[in-house]
Amino acid sequence: MRRRFSPEESIERRRARSIQWNKNNPEIAKNRSRAWALAHPERMLEHFRKFNKKKYSSLTAEAKSLKVLRERIRRKNIQLEAIAYYGGKCYCCGETIATFLALDHINGGGNKHHKELKSNTRIAQWAKRNK
Repeated sequence: MRRRFSPEESIERRRARSIQWNKNNPEIAKNRSRAWALAHPERMLEHFRKFNKKKYSSLTAEAKSLKVLRERIRRKNIQLEAIAYYGGKCYCCGETIATFLALDHINGGGNKHHKELKSNTRIAQWAKRNK
């Protein structure tokens, strides 16, 4: 006779089996996860909002401001690395002061590309990867 499990035990067994399957088939699991996330963007956004609210709700005001400062520095470093990757100077006039330099599209199309990537940091990362 087959043993019956309580609903809680059954859920735990399925969860353990699913975790094991994901470990044994990482590429398939990754593709399934990506496909689900693309099919359910509003649920993913809700998940991230809950996660961030829970993660950062216990931080003090000082810790939050320090986190913001670190993030600004990280973004600035990404931008400076991308500019350095492209020679660290202006293509037209040879300007080398980082404050005056920015990444731009030579043949136009930057506005459309910026809307696709949605942030300057992502554009800098993209530019560095696709030189």
